[in-house]
Amino acid sequence: MHNLHAAGSLELILVDHHDLSKLDEGLESAVVEVIDHRPPDPRWPWHQKDNVEVTLESTGSCASLVALQIRDKYSTFITAEVARMMFGK
Repeated sequence: MHNLHAAGSLELILVDHHDLSKLDEGLESAVVEVIDHRPPDPRWPWHQKDNVEVTLESTGSCASLVALQIRDKYSTFITAEVARMMFGK
């Protein structure tokens, strides 16, 4: 990932976590979106970055937030099979 980032070819979406490990802190500028169901970590103020889309909502599972994103942004992708997988059937 670091090579892709150095080449300007990396965009990251953080899912079910909104902080980076010490090894990956250098990738911060590649983060374009954060989807998490936990309270915000004050060490990573993503909400202050204009170029990062942030969804931080308290839910039982981050999968719920991802399913809503798919429904709202990529509804043409949702086939009967994908819908069954999203609902765990």
